[in-house]
Amino acid sequence: MTHIPPPLPDTFETAHARRMGDAHTAGDDAELGRARRHLVAEASTTPEEAAMFDAAIAAALLGKELTEAVAAGDRARADALTARLRSEEFEPEIVQNLLMAMHLQVGRQQGWLPEQDYDQLARFTQGMGPDVAEILRQIGRGRP
Repeated sequence: MTHIPPPLPDTFETAHARRMGDAHTAGDDAELGRARRHLVAEASTTPEEAAMFDAAIAAALLGKELTEAVAAGDRARADALTARLRSEEFEPEIVQNLLMAMHLQVGRQQGWLPEQDYDQLARFTQGMGPDVAEILRQIGRGRP
């Protein structure tokens, strides 16, 4: 039986994330740049926040490439992207946030996560609000 993930909440952030994802998938660097700049400008109130959001978006785009490389079976590319994520280019907090977002996305898509990943995600998302709590509630703990 195929699991159909529930839709994400319709927010400004998810709309721009979709816009960036679509542009990235299409190879439209100009649109990706516009969407990225718009989201960073709207979401940040200081130059420091803007730099942090921009770095988080860069890490997320690498995470998307990593997911695609793994799905395609391209181990060499996946290893190179993983090494880049673990480099000093990104703050550990950004990498941790990205990994948890990837767990959340995988859990949404397949309807479950391994127990260790689920528990780590549950701790990480505690107190993030009702939308995230609802998504987590729909993810099974352990293989069905």
